[in-house]
Order: sequence, then C-alpha cells, then structure tokens
Amino acid sequence: MKWFISAALLYIPMLVNASASPLGEFKWKKCVLVLLAPVGDALLARQKAKLTSVEAAMKDRDLQVIEESDPSGPLHRYFKPEAPFSAFLIGKDGGTKWRSTSVFDPQVIFDKVDSMPMRADEKKEKESL
Repeated sequence: MKWFISAALLYIPMLVNASASPLGEFKWKKCVLVLLAPVGDALLARQKAKLTSVEAAMKDRDLQVIEESDPSGPLHRYFKPEAPFSAFLIGKDGGTKWRSTSVFDPQVIFDKVDSMPMRADEKKEKESL
C-alpha cells in the first residue's frame, strides 16, 4: 500500500505539467495573441502586416504576439489548430477568449480585450492617475 501511494505521488506532478499551458509565464501579466502557421504562410504574412501598423495599441493593451511555425511545437500541441493558419487570443487569466482561422482586423482583438474586466479595471486606474 505504501508503495502505491509513493508511486502515485511521483506521477501527480507529471500529470499537472502535461496539461499546463505553455504560456504560463504570461498569466496575470499580459494578454497573448498566438499565431500558428507554417513558415512562409501567406495568411500569416498578411496578419503580421496588419498587426505591425497597430503596435502602439497592442502595447497599450498589454498584448504580446507569439508565433510558432513548427507543427510539433508546444503551442501547436496545446492549441491543436484546426487549420494551417490559426490565431488564439489568450486573456490574462490564461483562458482562450477568441480564435480564428482567417486573417482578421486587429480591432476585433482590441474589442475583445477592451471588454475584459481586467482591462476595464486598468483603464479606470490609469484615468484616476
């Protein structure tokens, strides 16, 4: 019986880490826009061009963009994208708030982030300074 309990205790941390988000370092610090696409993907290039023009707005919203092109990489394994180009918006709480398999207007993301309770609190705090 002691052996069983000891063995179970050894495996619990592995089970917890197996399901942990690869974006844990950003939790409660930043919203994350995850872009998954193969190297040289035309949709990814178009999306990056749209995001480049709104860098100040992304910074204001604590929005971090992370790309991964390796289909066997940790983000691909975690999110299990439905299409070669996939985007996921992750809130500061670590939850997936939005997803897309096509190029999108950055305002869609900004509207989602701005509607989050933590963003509303941050805006109130900034206005009171």
